Amino acid sequence: MIYLLNISKTLTRGLNNKIIMQPTKTVNGRRVIDMDYDSMKLLKQWKMYQAQFMLKLGFNTNTPDQHVFANTRNNFYSINVPNDRMRNVQKRNGLKQITVHGLRHTHCSILFSMGASIKDVQARLGHTDIQTTMNIYAHVTKEEKKDTADKFAKFMDN
Repeated sequence: MIYLLNISKTLTRGLNNKIIMQPTKTVNGRRVIDMDYDSMKLLKQWKMYQAQFMLKLGFNTNTPDQHVFANTRNNFYSINVPNDRMRNVQKRNGLKQITVHGLRHTHCSILFSMGASIKDVQARLGHTDIQTTMNIYAHVTKEEKKDTADKFAKFMDN
């Protein structure tokens, strides 16, 4: 079963460093993407956990405009929080440092490795210009380079 995820807004810093929610930078940034069952199951579990936690703090989160990730005041986290938390997990577990935005690059690279079309990746990431997708995200991994060389050698042997 495929689920749909509607992306229509983004967080940014406004005047006086205040965090504000606003529409995405471009029309293509506002999009609906397909999500798999397991990912949606995790989001639903998170929503239940957060609702129980927030109820203890006196907040009713059963509203259509509830944030997916809210702080203990049921407001936006600081924009730095996701990267800070990821960095802590990475250090504790001896993992390579990557930012939250770096996960977007990784997601794109995996999609290309799986054989997703450039147009599908462009739509999923919300790029207006396909050149943006190609310039920023079309990273070829060492394994893919080796695989290409192996495929070429096999082709030439036939």
